[in-house]
Amino acid sequence: VRCLGTRAHLGLQFQVEDPLTQKKAITLYIQEMARRGIIATTGIFVGCSHTEEDVAQTVAAAREAFSLVQEGLARRRLDDLLECQPQSDLFRRLVR
Repeated sequence: VRCLGTRAHLGLQFQVEDPLTQKKAITLYIQEMARRGIIATTGIFVGCSHTEEDVAQTVAAAREAFSLVQEGLARRRLDDLLECQPQSDLFRRLVR
């Protein structure tokens, strides 16, 4: 995962060559962040209302989620770890 953007608005870029595998990796990350109490996407907005505890909780959750994604990619078992369908393209449903 590559981190892009500014300190207030970070973007995560999952560097996986196969588009479907990339979507599965992103979906697993989002799923595991939610499991840990963090509603997340690949865009992270940091605001003044976030406390040190909020940031620490998010970082801890992200470390765990990234470890699971890495394991899933390394062992080629993302499908076994996912509990939902892979992320769909944003706005694809609107432009047919």
